[in-house]
Amino acid sequence: MKQYLPTYIDEIEEFKPLVEFLNRTASPIKSNDVTIGETEEMVFVDLPLPGCDKEKIQLTYEKGSLLVKAEEEEEKNGVKYLVKSSRSCSYRIPIPTRVDEQATPEASYKNGILRVSFQKSRSARPLKIAIV
Repeated sequence: MKQYLPTYIDEIEEFKPLVEFLNRTASPIKSNDVTIGETEEMVFVDLPLPGCDKEKIQLTYEKGSLLVKAEEEEEKNGVKYLVKSSRSCSYRIPIPTRVDEQATPEASYKNGILRVSFQKSRSARPLKIAIV
């Protein structure tokens, strides 16, 4: 069974019906346009960052969270002065399961969507049991 909510939500009694429903529907969490999903072997995060240059995106995995920072600056020459504008974003996204910290995460940026994929640790993967 795929689970798409962080495990700490499972412990809150009033959320149990919601957690069970979401786990049955097998659809990823979407919160503020951040999508977190998982398969038996991988956990992935999709985050829209439209208009960002991929060289300006900084990714860090630390203490069970993915840190994403992006900064864009533009300079436009006006008639009498230089107008400088900038925009930035910063996200701390908790990863809902243990990941293999020895394996390098994969990151791609295509059509304004950043996707970061982590390999689950062996202890976080489901264990299939054969009936004898």
